[in-house]
Amino acid sequence: MKRRHFLKSLAGLGYFFIDAKSALARTFPQYFSAQNSKTLTVYRPGSSYGSSIPIWWRYDVPYVSAFKLAQALDYQTYFNHEKKKLVIYLPSNRIVVAAENPFAIIDDKTLQMPLPALWKNDEIYIPLPYLVSLISEYSNLSLNYDGNRQELRIGQERYNVAGVDIDAKKNGIVIRIRTSRKYEKGEISMDMRYDWLHIDLYGGTADINLLGKTPRAGYIREV
Repeated sequence: MKRRHFLKSLAGLGYFFIDAKSALARTFPQYFSAQNSKTLTVYRPGSSYGSSIPIWWRYDVPYVSAFKLAQALDYQTYFNHEKKKLVIYLPSNRIVVAAENPFAIIDDKTLQMPLPALWKNDEIYIPLPYLVSLISEYSNLSLNYDGNRQELRIGQERYNVAGVDIDAKKNGIVIRIRTSRKYEKGEISMDMRYDWLHIDLYGGTADINLLGKTPRAGYIREV
């Protein structure tokens, strides 16, 4: 059974509490070798100096503030205090977590973690290893978590073409291609072939399925 199907099949069960010391430690021993650690060190790309975030150990799992984690990674957030829900804006994706809830939403995917996010000191705390695992699998961002050292590093993005935006105007159509790298003039070409507008980005990588979901507008019927 694929992981996403398994996660969806648990939706009606709600979240459950387990004896983490006996069960989780056997399954994920690498997460529990530094239980005395009180901080997580977060490293941004190209930096040898990290930011420290306090760790709250719960169910023998390291929990950290979702807001402080986003802040350390230099990502924008939106917080709904009434619903105790936080939105984290990654370069190419959006993540939603809520207090006392085991579900995390990455773009249009609703995924379940083995343990819920919790509410502490007016902040949402997330079970670090589980959310990191979901982000690395279902977003364009690769996070490398070292449970022995309690360190978190940002890896390379899988794709450097994030998506396409189409804006139909009265005098024509504007097509914007969102990228995470700068393309030089010689790396871009455009022409018409077999009634298709072809835009070639040399060195470009993209999620074909994601591009295929681009909303249509004006004369654009398919990407």
